[in-house]
Amino acid sequence: MKRIFPALAISLSTLGYAQENKDFDKVYVKTYLETSKNNFSKALKTADSLYESSSDPILKTRSLMLSASLYQQKGKYKDAIDYALAAEKIVLKTNNLSWKTRIYGFLASQYRILKLYDLSKKYTDYCIESSIKIEDSAAARQIKGLMLQEKAYFELDRKNYNASIKCIKASQKLLHWTKKRS
Repeated sequence: MKRIFPALAISLSTLGYAQENKDFDKVYVKTYLETSKNNFSKALKTADSLYESSSDPILKTRSLMLSASLYQQKGKYKDAIDYALAAEKIVLKTNNLSWKTRIYGFLASQYRILKLYDLSKKYTDYCIESSIKIEDSAAARQIKGLMLQEKAYFELDRKNYNASIKCIKASQKLLHWTKKRS
């Protein structure tokens, strides 16, 4: 009996976590794909509720990034960055490379749009460094390809056309290779 209880407790906690993820995913997807198009303020309230009700750091991170994405869609880049930076603080305490990389890429884009090029470059570099550590080589190449596109936009904004073209060509090679492998 003593051995059954710990196993049962672990099983139930895993089921609870799995259920939390499943419920979270349903609300997250509906908010991002449906609610945000019809009612922006309701979508933000839902994202905040997801954050408040989540105990897992990755779910909190995802909630904050949902808010960041919603603000980004509305062109409210400062708010988008603020939420992404809050998500970064949480995700840095975890070993989740996937979300670290997503946040870095998001911040790189937002800073470039705001013409804060030093910060854009910093987060682009963070994203590439983080992607190298991802075990799935196809995913790592895809991320690097997307970040090279980000660098191309960065160079284009700075009117450094040759560097922009080089980044686009390198990006195309990586993304083409990834597409062939999938």
